[in-house]
Amino acid sequence: MAAPDAEDVAAQERYTAGHFRTVAGADPHERIVTLMVVEPLQVTEVSTALDDMPH
Repeated sequence: MAAPDAEDVAAQERYTAGHFRTVAGADPHERIVTLMVVEPLQVTEVSTALDDMPH
């Protein structure tokens, strides 16, 4: 997980080049950050559709 400043486009581009993706924005203690994560393919390829979930 990474949390570069929301206005730091260069940092966000570097993280994106390292396969991070943006998941949310946050406003902790007087600054706004972009929350970014990198996950293994086996996690990102899992369907989250309700019809695919076991009931």
